[in-house]
Amino acid sequence: MNITIRELQIKVAQHMTQPNMKTDDSKLRNIVMQMNMGQGKTLVILPMLAVNLSSSNSSLVRIIVLKSLLPTNHQSLGYKLGGLLNRRIFPFAGRRDMNFNDEQLNQILKRFRQGLCNYDIILTSPHYKKIGLLRKLLRNEFDTSRSMLTVQQWLKQYVRDVLDESDEILHVEYQLIYTVGGQEQGDGDAERWKATNTNNNRVRHTSVDGVPLPASFASHYSISHGVPLNENALNSFYSAFQCVGGNPGDFHTENGWPDRQCIFHNVCLRQSGANSKYIIDYFYPSSIKSMSSTLIRWNNTIIGLRHGAGQFSNDARMAQVQLVPLNHLDRTDSNSNLSFLDETYLIYQILPDSDMNFGHVIFDDAFGLYANLRQFRATRYNSPNKNHVLVFKSCSQFEGHLNELCLKFTEGIFPVITSHPVRSINSLFNSSLNSNRTCFRELVAGHSPSGAVGWGPKNFNRAQIFSEFRSDLLLNHGINPNKFPQQHHILLVNKDGRRKFNNLNEIYKAIVSTPRYAGIKITIANDFKDSTITQQLELFQTVTIVISPCGGISLLFFWLPPQSTLIVSSYLVPTTNGYLSGRMESQLWDYQSHMHVIHYPVDSLDEFTMPAQYKKTDWVALRNYADLTLKPEKLFPLIDQAIVTAALKTS
Repeated sequence: MNITIRELQIKVAQHMTQPNMKTDDSKLRNIVMQMNMGQGKTLVILPMLAVNLSSSNSSLVRIIVLKSLLPTNHQSLGYKLGGLLNRRIFPFAGRRDMNFNDEQLNQILKRFRQGLCNYDIILTSPHYKKIGLLRKLLRNEFDTSRSMLTVQQWLKQYVRDVLDESDEILHVEYQLIYTVGGQEQGDGDAERWKATNTNNNRVRHTSVDGVPLPASFASHYSISHGVPLNENALNSFYSAFQCVGGNPGDFHTENGWPDRQCIFHNVCLRQSGANSKYIIDYFYPSSIKSMSSTLIRWNNTIIGLRHGAGQFSNDARMAQVQLVPLNHLDRTDSNSNLSFLDETYLIYQILPDSDMNFGHVIFDDAFGLYANLRQFRATRYNSPNKNHVLVFKSCSQFEGHLNELCLKFTEGIFPVITSHPVRSINSLFNSSLNSNRTCFRELVAGHSPSGAVGWGPKNFNRAQIFSEFRSDLLLNHGINPNKFPQQHHILLVNKDGRRKFNNLNEIYKAIVSTPRYAGIKITIANDFKDSTITQQLELFQTVTIVISPCGGISLLFFWLPPQSTLIVSSYLVPTTNGYLSGRMESQLWDYQSHMHVIHYPVDSLDEFTMPAQYKKTDWVALRNYADLTLKPEKLFPLIDQAIVTAALKTS
């Protein structure tokens, strides 16, 4: 056949074979050229490059083309190089299911070496370059894999690649990727999409400007002659608030403080004498006198600062608002030159002053603060480094082991809320420049209804916040919140003190000796006190079924992996006809969507023991001090249900 070579095609081929490199690095040998359609890339330039580059025994030319064009290119190269120059075109094709042995691989390598000596040209497509190697490694066929590596290393040393339509061939869809090992979810997995969504929401929610003041309104309420109110003055010197659970400026809300949460801007906090009440100074323009009667209608408690403050009012901290008229232009007014703390501050009173129950620290303290931030648009997407937590009794004020537990819990759990150390309010008062009061640009308070335990109706529609709290804490400890175990692991919780199981060792032996549970890992957890929070969370991610007494210890298993099951004991409720089973912490468990919770039923005298000083008809004693004796005939059906549930796919 005939072939015509144009001047432009010769220049392109020369440039690619003898490039004018602007560097002394001899390792740079890659050249890319872009040409328009119809300029002879495939039919003219490609054969020229192949002949030139294969004219010595130092390189074996491998032309890589799209798989769909492989037959066309083979025919074209055969006519030009085979017909005109007697060069052999060696097509190298394969399939993923082809199996090579050592002898065949040696033959292939021998053929490649012959091709190098005879100036042959290999024609292939990107799909065929690494076929079979990872498959052999995965099957532990290491001898064959070594032979494959030998072939690849030889090709790496001698082969010179020429790519036709390189923009397509180098596209990610042509990269050959094989999976190795069992299927696992990627780090972050379903949480990844939330990052972009969260950033978009932050921009949308935090970049809201106020409505400009009408000129007539600002002029009417001018603070001094010729100096009207303006938006800058209002946002810099005067207070604002937003409450959920009843607007304290509305009527019939004076008794709603136990259910109220508020965010304040530009306010100061001070203590009212030596009692447990705190005063929030709220500044309003002195020229708008009507605000003194419409802002806060009732001059008494506005919020509670401890979980359940409406029930535990003896030592619970509360806050009252004091309305303070202000003229920001009057420099003789001490309130016109205040120093405010920037960023977001949350104030609350640590609940477990006596036993430091971990479950309550998590869900009444930490989760309460986390949920408070989610209530308000301004703080909903705060990062932990913007938040500060202030308490009325810091860890250093607890004695003995309570101090150690407080530090362990706040350092292990509170980073999901704040990246700063938890401080006491008094530490700010003592260092304040504002005469024993502290002023905040943004203050979030109102912890009474925020905790998750004991407030069932408050948890309604909180499933998403619970899920985010779980994910955020696990991610904070470097744990993938969506990873789940690939084999079953049953954890039996051996608790000291009240509400323990009397026969846990017998139950362990019964499970191990039951044929249908053969091969399942069974562990008795005797104590978590010596484990860090991270170690506990990592252990829980290996567990699929937990059998736990009710109470605070069971709340640890909120962090079980998806599709796991918590079998938690119930407690006895005396009736005229015997006993019924009560569900402790059900107000939390009823709103979890990632795991399953089953209550083990207890309803007869032979299923519990109690200290002699308590009556078996006293429901409070039964709830708090009854130790249970588990029965296999009741427990094993619940384990069976958990195993089946774990196998079911969820969307």
